[in-house]
Amino acid sequence: MKKFFFVFIVFYSTLALRAYSQCEADHLIILNNFEFVPSELTIAPGETVAFVNIEGEHTLNGITSSISGEPFNNPIDIFLE
Repeated sequence: MKKFFFVFIVFYSTLALRAYSQCEADHLIILNNFEFVPSELTIAPGETVAFVNIEGEHTLNGITSSISGEPFNNPIDIFLE
């Protein structure tokens, strides 16, 4: 039941925050206390992504894994403080 409630809140927040995102984007990523929702995303060439920070500080690193040090091999490097 707790997991269902969490998923419901995240889904509702996603819908509510879409109106507050800074740009029109094909995908919306919610950053909340060391967590990205959704945690994985496949982006086609030409699509855009908007990030909404709810709580905490986040660094977006699409170059190398902070855990393993291995490169992600993305088509372009992404890094935001």
